[in-house]
Amino acid sequence: MPRFAFAVPFLPHKQDEWRATAGEIPVRRATEHRQHLLERGIFKERWWMQTGAGTPPLSLVLWDCDDLDRVGLSRIGTGNRHDDWMAEQVVGQIHGLNPAGSALPEVHLLSGTTTMATATAGSQTMFALPIPTEGIDAVRSLVERIEHGDLSRAHGQFLADASIREEWIWLQEPTSNCPALLLIHWIGDDLDDAWQRLTYVRDDPYARVLHEALFTRLIGISPEQVAHWRIEQLLVMHVRRSDSFTPSHRRIGQKLVGAVRTGGWPIVQRLLADDVVLLEGDGTRHVGPPAVVEALRRTVAAAAGTRTDRPDIADLLVGSSHIQALLEWPDRPVLPVLVELEGSAVVTLYVQPPMARRDRAVTD
Repeated sequence: MPRFAFAVPFLPHKQDEWRATAGEIPVRRATEHRQHLLERGIFKERWWMQTGAGTPPLSLVLWDCDDLDRVGLSRIGTGNRHDDWMAEQVVGQIHGLNPAGSALPEVHLLSGTTTMATATAGSQTMFALPIPTEGIDAVRSLVERIEHGDLSRAHGQFLADASIREEWIWLQEPTSNCPALLLIHWIGDDLDDAWQRLTYVRDDPYARVLHEALFTRLIGISPEQVAHWRIEQLLVMHVRRSDSFTPSHRRIGQKLVGAVRTGGWPIVQRLLADDVVLLEGDGTRHVGPPAVVEALRRTVAAAAGTRTDRPDIADLLVGSSHIQALLEWPDRPVLPVLVELEGSAVVTLYVQPPMARRDRAVTD
């Protein structure tokens, strides 16, 4: 899964507004924001705010996603109220960017190091070091030494001593309102100690090289100054991969099965594709919405027998392209239905003969 990080400056005196906006999302906008992430293929999102002398105030963003081509800054005009709010409030009012279509910064992954399993890692942080344009090549060379050259052993020892379990490093190209940045993401057990080791310790060989080669020569900011920067985590939002089916498949499947259960046949017909097919257990095919609705009606009526009460949904399993449902009546057989979806429409239904309740297989 690609991991993508970037930073954008926010407008002066917007720290409090940025904190309040970020705090509003998991409290009052959680459902809408998860939908917003899923539609862009983002499964983990984290925001930090970095403030301190020597660099503009920055918003730092980290995404774990499936397809980098789908992600981007929120923009107005999508027709979604939450997207419009994100574009106007976050992109426009707080960061001063064009909410109609600002592009993401150009970012290059330079290094990704995993030292231990991350399942029990205690915390995460991210920070950005400004790089003069003329120092970009020197920074690339320094990271190459850290990753594969003469500094790799000292770097590994630094990570182990600082209990850093993962370290990711990106280089962000300069923009009109932001210098080039070296973005660093840490996952570790004691990040306060790691930060002190990076910015204070003089007898650590790795830190000493960074102090001389990175801070003093390239950045022009003293490590002591960097040590007093403030980095706040504003938002952590995770969505499950299976939730990526929710915006379309689960909703359509629930509507379809619910309408079948209650006899809402006009609703069923609206959810069917024009070339929908229903396949019965004996191989009989019914093509087209009217024929499929009539076949479903007959099947449900036959399973109900003489009973007039509505069936219950015994189970509903959601997959990437299928919904499986079990309809059952008290003391009656269970009717299995498999729904195949394509986009926002039902294209195929598989209806099996009702099975006796005592013959139902129990699965996890």
